[in-house]
Amino acid sequence: MVRVELSVRNSFKIMIFVIAILGVTLPAFALVQYKKGFICDVKVGTPIGDVLYDGEIVQVEKDSGEGSAYFIFDLHVLNCGVVKVYAGGEWMAIFRLSTDNPKYQVVGGGQIGMTLGKIKKLYPSGVLHKPSEKTDTAAYHFYIPDDVGVFEFNGEIIKSQCGDKFPNCGELINDLKATRFDTY
Repeated sequence: MVRVELSVRNSFKIMIFVIAILGVTLPAFALVQYKKGFICDVKVGTPIGDVLYDGEIVQVEKDSGEGSAYFIFDLHVLNCGVVKVYAGGEWMAIFRLSTDNPKYQVVGGGQIGMTLGKIKKLYPSGVLHKPSEKTDTAAYHFYIPDDVGVFEFNGEIIKSQCGDKFPNCGELINDLKATRFDTY
């Protein structure tokens, strides 16, 4: 008996290779790469050292805000693009992942570039957080049920057309397009 252990990345490549040889079409779930705690092969809870490779060049920001300091890594993931990886704590564990790549889907069909109206229909029990009238940013956030993640929408167009009442300028909200997906 031969025992073979494969990483997630290698098993995915082998699956694609086998499918290509057999001429089988990919099922719809193959597009799902964003799910609770995962973006492509990167997982929340993993120490950042486990996803970085010797000689790899990454862009890093440091943010200390009001809490403990953490780092934001722009990690280039094969076939996935740039994933923002937030890591901190004693073990530099990943606690948040973010992407603006529209290539893949979230479980349930949501995708970056979709309108808020479409995403609300896909996740009817999701929760929309509107920006405050006193905030400088006009970002709307739609939280997917079961803590899968959150889509962000840039509401600057609403702010420019509706003025001070922009958070509740209802006729334009559903046309906003998702610009980012975050998971924790």
